Amino acid sequence: MKKRAGVVGGSAGRSKRREIAAPMVFPPVSDEILVQIMIRLPVKSLLRFKCVCRAWRSLISEPFFVEFHLQQQSLRDPRILLLACAGDVGELCLESLVDDAGRLDRKMSAVPVESILTPSCNGLILIHRDYSQCIYVFNVATRKLLTLPDCSPALHVNLGLGYEFLAKKYKVVRLFYNREGDAHLRCEIFTLGSGEWRFIGDVPYKLDVRGFPASVNGALYWLTNSEYHLNKSEVIISFVLLEERFKVIPHPKFCSGENRRYMLLWEFRGDLYLQDSSGKPVMHLWVLKDPGEGIWVKNYTINLQRSGYALHDIPYVKPVSICRNGRIYFSLFGRLFYYDPRTKTFEGVLLDLALCEILFPYVESLVPLGKETKVIAE
Repeated sequence: MKKRAGVVGGSAGRSKRREIAAPMVFPPVSDEILVQIMIRLPVKSLLRFKCVCRAWRSLISEPFFVEFHLQQQSLRDPRILLLACAGDVGELCLESLVDDAGRLDRKMSAVPVESILTPSCNGLILIHRDYSQCIYVFNVATRKLLTLPDCSPALHVNLGLGYEFLAKKYKVVRLFYNREGDAHLRCEIFTLGSGEWRFIGDVPYKLDVRGFPASVNGALYWLTNSEYHLNKSEVIISFVLLEERFKVIPHPKFCSGENRRYMLLWEFRGDLYLQDSSGKPVMHLWVLKDPGEGIWVKNYTINLQRSGYALHDIPYVKPVSICRNGRIYFSLFGRLFYYDPRTKTFEGVLLDLALCEILFPYVESLVPLGKETKVIAE
């Protein structure tokens, strides 16, 4: 006798029969819904999904998908990139800032000791060594590393990475002196996708090249050196990537004094911030609302004396990130803490690291670096 479909026959004398559950059939997902789901996923998952099928691999590699994914990731609180020292090798770690427990994602790539890392631009960072001609562009999430062509020998190199929106190109801007004591600060540019550096000329301003420029909306920003730049009214200098020229932008009136060594420019969520720690123990954070009109707004006034740190340490407190809940993260000598503007209190974050350098905010991205790249193993 034939068995009925969907029924399993038992042994002789067994009266009970077990039904086989029919497999669930899900309705097809439209391309629009699939894109909306996938742009919310972390880069690590998307890299795995490239192996599912050719259609997914093609979708994840499309420029529009890379852009939408970056926009979605930028809506979240950025992670903080740390450089933790372990033996003879520096290890990159991530702190996601989803809580204050100091949890770290240690599955990052190692970089050589004494490497200099520049602030992130759309998930890309620059890695180089002072006095070295070797410069690398590194996508932290995809682990893709691009080695740039050798540049001219130089001293006291200052690097910045920015994105030119109209051309959709990333540009590395390199400021340098040819030799010790050279009075002329020079500039050259490398556009990702090109094959060589382009010399722009001498920089018409005495810039403070001890730190890094802030990369904001297609321009890089530096402070002038208050000791060597003679025109005290020229404080903030921008380099517009589209025009490839330097120019002065308006600044808050207090900047014209001699306290520029207590000031710092930094980027957060597409805005240019100016930190003023000259009136210790009070720190002021200004944001540039209108570059054309030079409108600056003071967003925060913070009494750092409540942080518990010594008064002589306060000028070295560096803002790191601002979260969606309003908390501002600061670093000081490898320690991370945050300020809550609602309660006006400070809290420390316990990092499970013996020695570390707190670097800058970082957003995951799929931004490609070109064909001449290699993948850094975990």
